Amino acid sequence: MAIVRGSSGMGKQPALFGRLRKQAPHLLMLWGLEPMARIDLVRAGVDPEVVDDLDMTLGVGKERLLKGLGVAPQTVSRNRRAQTPLNAADSERVVGLAQLLERVARWTPSDDAVAAGFDPFAWLGSWLTSPNPALGGQRPLALLDTSDGRLLVDGVLATMESGVYV
Repeated sequence: MAIVRGSSGMGKQPALFGRLRKQAPHLLMLWGLEPMARIDLVRAGVDPEVVDDLDMTLGVGKERLLKGLGVAPQTVSRNRRAQTPLNAADSERVVGLAQLLERVARWTPSDDAVAAGFDPFAWLGSWLTSPNPALGGQRPLALLDTSDGRLLVDGVLATMESGVYV
């Protein structure tokens, strides 16, 4: 399987970047990709190890994560054993969540915020699993199995990023 490497865009956060490089190297390869490269990656399929990286990074539990993404745990296990990528539909969901994680990581202005105790990954994991009034009381994770759901969740994060109260 060809690996497409992204650029993290995390120049102001070397500690955060270093942590990801050590703990979630497969996930980090998805960050900073241009849209056409992301499309090519989704079509080729992502490495099932990315699911493990997302699980470890977000801390929501693999079963809960896969249920939210609408990806069968058996599929991930089978693909890992066969050393084959996920199919395009599952890859698109996984890449979509990786993009949300990248968005939140960019909110952390510097390593000072990380040193002060802010963990953008843990924050996102908690946020994804908590009921959200802006999403009609639904948990964001429960919407990530569809493209419209991912757009809604991304829209709420974008609104929060802009400083608008939701």
